[in-house]
Amino acid sequence: VTINSAGLRSRPEDLASPEVVVLGDSHTWGWGVEDEETYPSILRKTSKKKVLNASVPSYGTARETLLLDSLDLQNTRWLIIQY
Repeated sequence: VTINSAGLRSRPEDLASPEVVVLGDSHTWGWGVEDEETYPSILRKTSKKKVLNASVPSYGTARETLLLDSLDLQNTRWLIIQY
């Protein structure tokens, strides 16, 4: 499992100005699968966009949206929330 400096399961380079930010819980985080098998990773590969997997196991929507305040969103065009 790859964890970046923000404690998120995403590549380190995904923290800088991602085009897509994906919020969610353990399903989006990718519990039980390899890094490249998470759906944010598959989205990155198929869309050719910079995707940040900003999900955290056990987080709900309230804590997920609070996490947004600590992220670089200047180039974010899409926000996906797994509810």
